[in-house]
Amino acid sequence: MEIDQDSFVEVIHHPRHEIDEIIERRLLEILFQPIIDLSKARILGYEALTRGPGNSEFNNPVQLFEAAERAGRLYEMESLCQELAYKYFSQRGLQGKLFVNVSPMFLLQCERSSVNLHDQLRRYDLDPHNVVIEVSEKYPFADSDIINASLERYRKVGFHIAIDDLGAGYAGLRIWSELRPDYVKMDSHFSHAIHDDPLKREFVRSIKGISRTLNCEVIAEGVETDEELDAVRSTGVCLIQGFLLGRPRQKPESINYDNLRLNQTSLDTHISWVNTENVSQMVEQTPVLNRNDLLEQAADMFQLNRELVSIPVLYRKRPVGIVTRSKVMEIFLGRYGRELHARKPVSEFMSPAIIVDCDTSLDEVSQMVTDHDDNDFNVDFIITRDRRYLGVGKIRKLLKRITDKQMRSARYSNPLTLLPGNVPIYEWIDDLLANRSNFHIAYFDINNFKPYNDIYGYSRGDEVIVMLAEILCEHVNCGEDLVGHIGGDDFVVIFRGNDWYERCAQILECFRAKVDRFYNDEDNASGGIWSHDRNGDQTFFEKIDLAIGVVRPDPKRCHSHHDIAMLAADAKSHAKRSGNDDIFVSRRRGPSKMTHLDKIKSA
Repeated sequence: MEIDQDSFVEVIHHPRHEIDEIIERRLLEILFQPIIDLSKARILGYEALTRGPGNSEFNNPVQLFEAAERAGRLYEMESLCQELAYKYFSQRGLQGKLFVNVSPMFLLQCERSSVNLHDQLRRYDLDPHNVVIEVSEKYPFADSDIINASLERYRKVGFHIAIDDLGAGYAGLRIWSELRPDYVKMDSHFSHAIHDDPLKREFVRSIKGISRTLNCEVIAEGVETDEELDAVRSTGVCLIQGFLLGRPRQKPESINYDNLRLNQTSLDTHISWVNTENVSQMVEQTPVLNRNDLLEQAADMFQLNRELVSIPVLYRKRPVGIVTRSKVMEIFLGRYGRELHARKPVSEFMSPAIIVDCDTSLDEVSQMVTDHDDNDFNVDFIITRDRRYLGVGKIRKLLKRITDKQMRSARYSNPLTLLPGNVPIYEWIDDLLANRSNFHIAYFDINNFKPYNDIYGYSRGDEVIVMLAEILCEHVNCGEDLVGHIGGDDFVVIFRGNDWYERCAQILECFRAKVDRFYNDEDNASGGIWSHDRNGDQTFFEKIDLAIGVVRPDPKRCHSHHDIAMLAADAKSHAKRSGNDDIFVSRRRGPSKMTHLDKIKSA
């Protein structure tokens, strides 16, 4: 919104008069700042930010709203902000969700005056499912029961809820547990210089962990540098807002995703390891209806089968919808319901269904279920093959399997990087061998890591390990490859593609480019550190580097992960002895080629 700055009367000295004029003449500017989902390389939405007239002290939003509160017109000011945010978001055709700031006092006033934010949306043809109400944690929640009830009413009609500025105010964790928001926005304090503060990173990791339990998403605000972005991503947080990604503007600029290195940006990419399960394993048979069948036929089916909760509706063997027990019973139990509707086609009463191909992964279906408008977990989803009806899947069974997999993932993941450990790595290898699949396995080990830990400390050493984990995740093909953390500074990557060597070279180059940041200026200048060797003698150690040993196992000669582990360990040992030869590629493809002495060396 372009404001005619000359029209704003600066000669009025009383703040109350200035606030009155801003409201009456609608002299507000609405800016939009993007929120980026790094894991999907897309814009999640925009936060609407308000500024007063540029030639006034009220261009600062803090002063604007404080003055409005002193003038007794905070409610009118917030109402105007909401209306203009909806108006310009709609007019500018912005995509994704609109995040709007709402104070607890405003919600209370809405309750007392029976005002509904939903009414304002209709005026600008906006869907409440695309609007997120941000309630700031900076302000105390008086009458929290009323506010919670108010937010719950908005949630039921489609609005999403967010807590803004978590960690900046009064009782963040209590509010979080009570409101159960869809999003939590961390105060920018946690993002600022997070790369230099291990304690902040632990706080953010803890917040991310709590968010998984409460089924909400974490948004990191105030990210302004590449170093902050990398550090935030290392905690598993993928929703980012800040000047680095986009400044608040009336008409937001497009995002250059190439500069953000968004391929596999988060360790979360690899938490759900061994994603070989798909919904074909969950197909169950159930009665079906054709779209021209009568509603009374559906009623009879539900009457005969008490366990039946929904019935797929087909047209030429393809699913077109689903009819539910609750819908049919609601109609038939109503006055004259059977008489009026029994002879009508069932297609008039069916609901949109979740329809998935049988090869769809469990994770993808789970995401579709949680994103679906009708979150009735009793209703089945429909499974197809080549777009033809195959059967149904039970949502509750799906969620149980996902939960079991997540618990198993957490049990066998490395606690520092959250990457899969030995058990899932071995299972993946055994599956590949059973299917006679061709693959390469690369063993990564950090040279001179022990003396580095001795001089710089284990906390700094952990940062190096996390950095390597991030690099590995960024340079593999997420759809085919697996990154595993054996322990300490040892990692493996199972490559399925033919570009494994190029990827290893990129990993090595990226690691070397980032090593300097983990040394002080003096050690960087000398090229290493002085520390004690294994014999206790003072020795000069060059800066840490990667040893990479790669082997291509022969599925016909290797019978289990034990054979592969021996080959990989032998390749790594050769890589460490090779000095600066970068990547050692073993010619051995099976255990039969290894001598007894080789086995002892690689153990």
